[in-house]
Amino acid sequence: DVLLSRAAQRSANGYHQLLDFCAWLRTRPPFDYVLDGPNIAYYSQNYAGGRFSFEQIESVLQALRAKEPDASILLLLPQKYLRVEIPNHTTSAAAKTRVTEADQALVQSWRDQGLLYACAPELYDDWYWMFATVAETQADEPVDAPLGLPPELGASAVTRVVTNDAMRDHWCDLLPTLAFQRWKHSQILAFGHESAEGEGISSDEGGVEGGGFLFL
Repeated sequence: DVLLSRAAQRSANGYHQLLDFCAWLRTRPPFDYVLDGPNIAYYSQNYAGGRFSFEQIESVLQALRAKEPDASILLLLPQKYLRVEIPNHTTSAAAKTRVTEADQALVQSWRDQGLLYACAPELYDDWYWMFATVAETQADEPVDAPLGLPPELGASAVTRVVTNDAMRDHWCDLLPTLAFQRWKHSQILAFGHESAEGEGISSDEGGVEGGGFLFL
């Protein structure tokens, strides 16, 4: 309700787009994982020559499939990253990047697999993956809650978001601190590379304190 209210305040069209996303989710079983596409694609790309990396998104997909072969996965990408020329929000001098044929092939493969959902430009794409974790779906009745989750969040109802976004810009607008932290710890899965010493290396922002860590 809070997300829909914020969407209505920001953009009438964006509000209706989020309602469409809500209706789309209701026709499907719950997703096990939702991927924050931009956050994954820009991971460790703040250097000269850095870019939006479609390959990193594919690496996360493969890591999840290796971990849980039968997991249901949703990839969220803003429409601006589904064009031939896309923004480059890194420290690279290039303000835009031309999408390669290999990148286009990856995007098409995600479409063919039914993984990809394009987010409307009027809203923060973060709101889409936040919404996906709490939206009504074709879920079964909740079973016993996993350790650390409130009883109303049964295992069949938990959708986890793969992101290193600390969400500092959003929590104060959406929920009281305690409620937001409880949601974040139960439904956010941070990711990063594993060093030679076996220590996890998270995002450039230091990652999030979430409900686990995915090694790539």
